[in-house]
Amino acid sequence: MQCQPCSEQDRKTAADYWCIECEEALCESCKSQHLSFKLSKNHNVSTFSPIEESVVSHIEKEEAVCVVKDGCDMCEEHPGKFLEYICINHEKACCVLCKRQYHRNCSKVEKVDDIVDDTTLTTTYKDLLSAIGERKTYLTEMAVKEKSNLMKIETIKDKCIEELTNTRITINEYLDSLQNEVEKENTKKTRIRC
Repeated sequence: MQCQPCSEQDRKTAADYWCIECEEALCESCKSQHLSFKLSKNHNVSTFSPIEESVVSHIEKEEAVCVVKDGCDMCEEHPGKFLEYICINHEKACCVLCKRQYHRNCSKVEKVDDIVDDTTLTTTYKDLLSAIGERKTYLTEMAVKEKSNLMKIETIKDKCIEELTNTRITINEYLDSLQNEVEKENTKKTRIRC
């Protein structure tokens, strides 16, 4: 299997590691970089054995990456094995080897595909659509309120400007009248002296 970050840069490097969180195949160099980044330094990166040649011969290399990405998570204990079973007794996902090794005597070990039925997925899908619809309605209402608030602020601003203008006119008129009075008084005093 090819290292996915290298493949995106048109380099062909064999992948020896798998990041469970990112669901991405990594080479040694990319693994080191991946674990050095702040966002991915705590990711669970494990080694895995390459997909068996018989499987790869039936699937094109690009599709092999998709199988790993779209499939179940990888088993930490058995690299290269998918977690395709669930032990109901222990409430734990397991691969085929874990099933044989640790859950042989458990009464309820079922395939993940058998447990997740279409009705559950349909219900979950409908619930998600409903939640998205509710959020959209809420956001639309918030946008309308925000627009209304902005219009109110604009109206208040206009009123404030009008009041300031009127106050300035009143103050100017008062100052003009004071100036006139002082000038009249001054003129009277000048006439009396002469």
